[in-house]
Amino acid sequence: MLPLLAGLAHHAEPGDPVLLSWIQDRIDALVGLEAEAIVIVLGAVIVMIPLAIMALFVVQRARQRRM
Repeated sequence: MLPLLAGLAHHAEPGDPVLLSWIQDRIDALVGLEAEAIVIVLGAVIVMIPLAIMALFVVQRARQRRM
């Protein structure tokens, strides 16, 4: 079996359910938000990163044209 896929053969689920539950509990305790709020915040961050890169590119290009 491929070494990268060997971890998937351990459980029927794609991840260890005990570990995933523990991670979810830690995130909930740390952040203190509901799951929907965390999804919205992470989604906004994921969308903002490419938008910020594009904005910086436009600003840099405008500065180069002025010189």
